[in-house]
Amino acid sequence: MHSFTPVLNNIKRTADVGILYDPKRKEEQDLAIRWQDNLQTISKYRTRRNYPYLGKLNGQASSNRLLFSAKNYLGLELEMNHLFLGNAKLKEHMQNMVVQSFWNVMSK
Repeated sequence: MHSFTPVLNNIKRTADVGILYDPKRKEEQDLAIRWQDNLQTISKYRTRRNYPYLGKLNGQASSNRLLFSAKNYLGLELEMNHLFLGNAKLKEHMQNMVVQSFWNVMSK
């Protein structure tokens, strides 16, 4: 889990949550789509896939794909807008929604 600045180079970013994955890996893409759908169903957060970064770029999941068996590894990363970090109540709510949503998706 990482966070991103709400404005970069004078351009406002249009998401509260980003789910990053490698689009060439169908299982990662399927999981990201299901997670986004569930998160948007149970919360008001604007969720985008592969935003504000691409999940295939150099990140923790990309590094892990090299360390672990690519066949058995699904590498998703979660990005949270910095706007949630300055407000403890919003941050806690966001974290709870993300965890609940992921649990919903993985338990089906």
